[in-house]
Amino acid sequence: MIYKPTQYINLHSANLEITSCMLTDIIDGEINVYGTRNITYIHKLQIVVLDFLVVLHPDEYNLIMTYKGVIDNDVGGFIKMPYINATGHKKWLIATSNSVTGMRRLFPCWDEPGIKAKFTIAIKYPEHYNVFSNTPFLLSTLTMTRFVTTPEIPTYRIAILLLDENDYIHISPVQNLELWRRKSVEEQWNQILKLIKNVTVEVEFIWRQYVPEKSLMRNKYAIAGLTDDSVDKLHFELYREEDIIYNEEIDPIARKIELSRIVGRKVVGQVFGTAVSPSWWSYMWLNEGIATLFGVYIINQIQKWIRKNLANSLLQKIERKIEMRLKKHYNTIDDVCKMILL
Repeated sequence: MIYKPTQYINLHSANLEITSCMLTDIIDGEINVYGTRNITYIHKLQIVVLDFLVVLHPDEYNLIMTYKGVIDNDVGGFIKMPYINATGHKKWLIATSNSVTGMRRLFPCWDEPGIKAKFTIAIKYPEHYNVFSNTPFLLSTLTMTRFVTTPEIPTYRIAILLLDENDYIHISPVQNLELWRRKSVEEQWNQILKLIKNVTVEVEFIWRQYVPEKSLMRNKYAIAGLTDDSVDKLHFELYREEDIIYNEEIDPIARKIELSRIVGRKVVGQVFGTAVSPSWWSYMWLNEGIATLFGVYIINQIQKWIRKNLANSLLQKIERKIEMRLKKHYNTIDDVCKMILL
């Protein structure tokens, strides 16, 4: 929407090359097209200036652009992350990185956190990939997926993820909960899935008037080598694989407390990330602080479950140690009974 006459439109853009650009509107049933005279990049400010051939008067317009960008390792926009698959080969997954100013590397936009818009996302990709975004897919083929339009969100809440279907699978031992992980990582996932379920159910119950039922159960991913930007995406939880792997045989009991903190902060962040959008990047710490605080509160609400599991784990470890020590000195159950009777 243009509110006053202008010949220029300024957008944030970094490392993008716009190859074509035009505006369209409809007047008296006819489509009018407005081309650009010049496109200027102000690299120091990460701004692109679109200079149109005519003065644009107040009205609703569609801005149509094609552009080229770079998929890099860690600078924002689309990034690629390396991992080793089950056959020992180095592979890459593709994801959006939404750190400060990251989205202006994905597409030209106004990416201040206080500005919201609806986004309709469609992705083309190789046949052997699975693609995910914030909303369920609306239409999907072997090489293209179109997603349901998002509610109004700031650009930093957009999420797109492409996983090689040969290397990543989803596990769902708990109803309505899915976690995507690497096939090659055969760790004990049941503990973390139960924790995620308990935290999610508690969050949905406490904030049920703001959170649609089961809406927080979708889109959970364990990504190897993920650099966590601490930015909460809409209905999308990315975990560092290293942070949530738990092995009951070797990990200390305190590890469960750390897992609880991580999961609590991630799930609660979904609620407050939707409800609260800071007006500027310097206030993002407030979202992080609120999510962390209420994450601890949620864990406190379900601490009976945690204490029970901690106690069971401790008891099992003590029993195993006693059993191992007894086996060093006694060969049979009869020998142990004789020792006790003495």
